[in-house]
Amino acid sequence: MHPSQKKRTGVFSQYTKSDLNNYHISYHTNNPKKPNRPFTHIRKNKGFVTVQYGEQGIPASSRAVHKVHLVKKENHIRMTIDGREVINWIDDGIKNGLAYGEGKFAFRQMQWTHFRYRNLKIWNIN
Repeated sequence: MHPSQKKRTGVFSQYTKSDLNNYHISYHTNNPKKPNRPFTHIRKNKGFVTVQYGEQGIPASSRAVHKVHLVKKENHIRMTIDGREVINWIDDGIKNGLAYGEGKFAFRQMQWTHFRYRNLKIWNIN
């Protein structure tokens, strides 16, 4: 965490409505209030602004191993799950503020989800 940023404790609003600028993609949900949500979406924070909806990512009931592929190149973000495109969005840098450039990569899981990752590979695209 950069010294200029507010301290965070893991509360979701600290990542979506505070002093962080980020994109976040919800591609799996098992929220008891909204089980089996039929779509994936990408939001731009700070502000919690939904900028695109896509088809369902990983169903809540799935126990399979899935291949997730995410590419962010400049202002273009694309995600596929098992070869199916679920997000393909270009941040125009106008409607919701400047497009975000470099930064950190993070995973967030809700308290009722149980994910494991293997063969994680991250590359810098020039």
